[in-house]
Amino acid sequence: MKQAFVRAAWGRCIDDKGIRNGKLYKDIINLRKCIYQHPFVVYVYGTENFEYLKSFGMDCKLVSPEPFLWDMSRMLFRHKLDVYKRAMEDYDEVVFLDWDCRPTAPMPVDFWDIMRKKESFQANLIQYKNCKCYWRKIDWRIICNGGFVYMRDKSLPDIFIKYWEEWLKIIEEKGHGWGEQNPSLIFDDEPAMTKYVDEFWGEWKGIDAYWDAFEPETCSPRRKSVYPRARLDTKKACFQHW
Repeated sequence: MKQAFVRAAWGRCIDDKGIRNGKLYKDIINLRKCIYQHPFVVYVYGTENFEYLKSFGMDCKLVSPEPFLWDMSRMLFRHKLDVYKRAMEDYDEVVFLDWDCRPTAPMPVDFWDIMRKKESFQANLIQYKNCKCYWRKIDWRIICNGGFVYMRDKSLPDIFIKYWEEWLKIIEEKGHGWGEQNPSLIFDDEPAMTKYVDEFWGEWKGIDAYWDAFEPETCSPRRKSVYPRARLDTKKACFQHW
């Protein structure tokens, strides 16, 4: 099986004056300072961004010569869903990493075997301050985080995109006001992944069931996790999401 760690870049990594995007540049520098380094592939929107990231010696794949394909103010992370799809076309198993998800320990030699012990989709479960899952009766603020996403089912990206497209249609039918009340449905990639989990079970089954099936053993978030630190510390985490 072909496996890869992947990251993504879109928007304008360098502005018209040649000034680097502060957040991305800072994350790249922090990543390069890590004691442990695990090779990754970057899926890039924009020819200039492609050349910029190649200058750091990164292994890059050009998704589009354009720096973005979706409305950056309303659909920013829709780009990630396209990257998931492209990556799963190229590989059999993928771990998508945000730029602030960094290696913090040596990678276990059986890393991929560890990931296969749980479901074909895995992501850290976190909690926001506002409602993210309007379709649930409980736990509206609890959601799958997009900072570390494991996939080994090639159909997953199409399922995520299907949910995203359904929500876009609902927003168009109900009007902009409803969309403003539920902006993350089309702004983020996370609601679509969370909807997949709920549909996988038929309903949301709670954080303990999620831990057993979907919480990755190899990554822990530094903040917003629904789980206490003592439980997170039982993991064999070699990545941490800042």
